[in-house]
Amino acid sequence: MKKGIFLAPTIFEYSDPVNIVELAKLTEEAGWDGFFICDHLLLDPEGMLALPDPSVLLGAIAVVTRRVLIGSMVTPFSRRRPWKLAKEFASLDQLSNGRLRIGVGLGGMDQEFSNFGEEPNKKVLAKKTDEGLAIMKELHTGEVVNFDGEMYQVKDARLLPRPVQRPRVPVWVA
Repeated sequence: MKKGIFLAPTIFEYSDPVNIVELAKLTEEAGWDGFFICDHLLLDPEGMLALPDPSVLLGAIAVVTRRVLIGSMVTPFSRRRPWKLAKEFASLDQLSNGRLRIGVGLGGMDQEFSNFGEEPNKKVLAKKTDEGLAIMKELHTGEVVNFDGEMYQVKDARLLPRPVQRPRVPVWVA
């Protein structure tokens, strides 16, 4: 069995990314197998909790650790463009030398959509997530991708570099 730490912002001084990176180093030194962070825009209704960007934070963690698995728990695909996530995740997998795990979900907090003018309709979010995962899978092949979905369209797009892991970065769905 492997053991990892999920750092929830309610149990740690999450507003300081330097503290989080240091904790990731300590986690690895203590022999843990994984270090995972949250991916939220607004965790509290008033938006008072400072939350560092997960991709930037994971990039910093990737370069100061060597063994521990890293990832976000969970990234709502429906809140971001799938090609941007595909590029970020490929870059993070490169930086971590294949230690990235991608946690995905619909996004459980309505205000993270409605506060920014997006409808938090679960059926729409699910469709965006499904299509986004399909697009990312294809983009991570390094081949030219065409996709004509209900939510997204991709025409003659190739993203490089590819992730280190083959055939793709492991995806954990919540």
